[in-house]
Amino acid sequence: MPTISHKLRVFLCHASQDKLAVREFHNRLLAEGWIDPWLDEEKLLPGQDWEMEIEKAVKAADAVIVFISNNSVTKEGYVQKELRFVIGVADFMPEGRIFIMPIRLDECPVPRPLSKLQYVDYFPKEAKGKSYLRLIEALHTRVADVADQEVTIPKKQVSVSYRFISIPLTLAQQPNGTQSPRKSAYDNLGLEPGLQTLNNIPLSYEYEIYTQNSDVPHFPQIITIPFRIVNPISIYFLIQADWGLVKYRGAQVGKIIIRFEFGESYEYQLILGRNIRDWSRGSASNAVDTISSPDITSAWVGRAPNGKRGGMDLLTVSLPEQFQSQIISSIDIVDSTLDTTGDYNPGIHILAMTAKFAELG
Repeated sequence: MPTISHKLRVFLCHASQDKLAVREFHNRLLAEGWIDPWLDEEKLLPGQDWEMEIEKAVKAADAVIVFISNNSVTKEGYVQKELRFVIGVADFMPEGRIFIMPIRLDECPVPRPLSKLQYVDYFPKEAKGKSYLRLIEALHTRVADVADQEVTIPKKQVSVSYRFISIPLTLAQQPNGTQSPRKSAYDNLGLEPGLQTLNNIPLSYEYEIYTQNSDVPHFPQIITIPFRIVNPISIYFLIQADWGLVKYRGAQVGKIIIRFEFGESYEYQLILGRNIRDWSRGSASNAVDTISSPDITSAWVGRAPNGKRGGMDLLTVSLPEQFQSQIISSIDIVDSTLDTTGDYNPGIHILAMTAKFAELG
């Protein structure tokens, strides 16, 4: 087997309900001697930030093993938090940098984000030995890949590269700390849910979050997405407005507040007709369907089931240089109430978010 400069770093993604089986698996991998398996109960220390440590571990991993079972895939918190967080990080890593292998612990459906990957069944009991050997064979292959990368990348080379990372909308919160209302990505404009590349930007189109509008006046005015990003360059939003009526053209329908560790923040105003517009595209005579700012471009146009033409835009919020060496702690989507009667109040729809950040190599 080729040699590498470190033990093969393997991240173990799992649900707490499967901890016993995964702990046993962890111990087997550790006993191999050349594998450094990452298990939260072994690596996380009291008081450490879960998201930050998970992100660091996934980025540093040479391979990720995702354990799935009926215990886990039916639990909303698991599928929408740790699994999607891991997939979100891995999807935006350089090609060939990370290797993902799903392992089924029982007869369960494979979550859609993993459905295109080859998986291993670690059941029934009599098949575990053969399945484990298949996994070890795959990890041996991964060692060879990592060895090739170490040969081709000069040692001690320092460079700056730019990466993308998905910001999971499942993390969105209301001001009281509860989960923000959302719905699964819909394809009523013909855009297939999943990882998409729109205007050369990778976007994970899985869920939609939105502020209050005339259809849902009880929805929050402020949505917070807690997410840690080091050395941010820009944030990309797949965005549209609802009830973006002509009478509000030129009005501020809301703003985006990017908050940094140590208290600083950057505000970006959303002006109807400039950098945000109604979702309709010529299908509603009383709606603003034009934009003028270079920050926003049309990303997708399709038709709703009722035949109405509509679309989604890609908004780029480029951070001033003074913020590019800082650390983002959260992003707020803030709605402005323009109609206090609640009859015709515009709302902000966010359908995907991606961050571009600088990474020292």
